[in-house]
This record gives sequence, structure tokens and C-alpha cells, in this order.
Amino acid sequence: RREYPGLRIELLSMNTGLQIEALREGRIGVGFLSLPVLEPALILETISSDPLWLAFPKDHPLLRHRRVPLAALANEPMILFPRRVTPGLHDSITGMCRDAGFTLNVVHEVDSISGGLTLASAGLGISFCTPSMHRLAPDIAYRPIAEPAVIEQAVAYRRDAQSPVLETFLRVMRQTLKTARKDARLRRKR
Repeated sequence: RREYPGLRIELLSMNTGLQIEALREGRIGVGFLSLPVLEPALILETISSDPLWLAFPKDHPLLRHRRVPLAALANEPMILFPRRVTPGLHDSITGMCRDAGFTLNVVHEVDSISGGLTLASAGLGISFCTPSMHRLAPDIAYRPIAEPAVIEQAVAYRRDAQSPVLETFLRVMRQTLKTARKDARLRRKR
């Protein structure tokens, strides 16, 4: 806003599935999606990569593990988002469990990570999340999954939607990410 006061950006809250549809139909110009996404009409630029973690009620027995083996989730009540919300990530998680020899016991479906954290804090199951989520719900416990898994986020826009406004937005976003990554590296060195 400081650099381009004449540019108006409207923010909408949409899950990945709705964003893909809105981008395809030209109702939005840019989306921030969870990968993987298979949509040839879109250009996807990965902007972040975070390990897949689990959120537990504070007294859960699996918290004895520093890193929770995926197979330990086989009979646990799980909180997951429906496939329509983030199809690629849903398929990655369910496929990872299938490869480990079990199907998730999904007892609740939610449309957001924060919804999953809320249900986990109420003791209604275990939810998938990223490590940064602990700021949203400090009253629950978090553990990484023993088998490495990653959640990637990307900015997405249509291949045929090039415009000066889109180019300006992408340039500012890329510069902001570059600065944030540089700052993070400097903090780690201290």
C-alpha cells in the first residue's frame, strides 16, 4: 500500500479447492495454495515449505514420542479436512498413511487448520498441522511425524493473466519473501 497507494487489493479467505476454481474462472487474480496442485492453466511458485506435524490434546499417550511414528496413528481418532478443501495435500496425507499400511480413522472433518486445532484442544482427536501453528493454540501439544513429510505453499496465477498489476504484485511478494528469508538466516546465525 505504501509503494502503490492507487492499487487496491481485496483479500478473500478461501481454501485451496475454492481458489483453484476461482482462478480457473477468472474471479480472482492470485491465490495462495497448499501443494501439490495439478492444474495446467496455473503458474505455481513455491513460497514456503514446512514439515508436517501433529497437534494433540495435552494428555495424549503418543506424546511420549519425540517424533511420532506414522504407524502409531493407525487406530487414533483423527481430524482432517475433506478432499475438496485441499485435494493434493489430502491425497498426499492419505497416500502416506496407505503406504504405511493403514487408513486414517477420520472422526471429524474441518475446513481449516485452526478448526483442527480447536477440536484437538477439546480432546476430539489428533490434527495435522505445521510447527508454526503452536502460536494459534498454545494449549495443545505438538510433535513432528517420524517419517519426514512436508507441506508446501505456493502463489498461483493463471498463465494467460499477465498484467502490470499482477507483475507488480508478484515483484513485491518476491522481494518480501527474499527479505524475510535473509532475516531468518541472520537470526539462525545468532
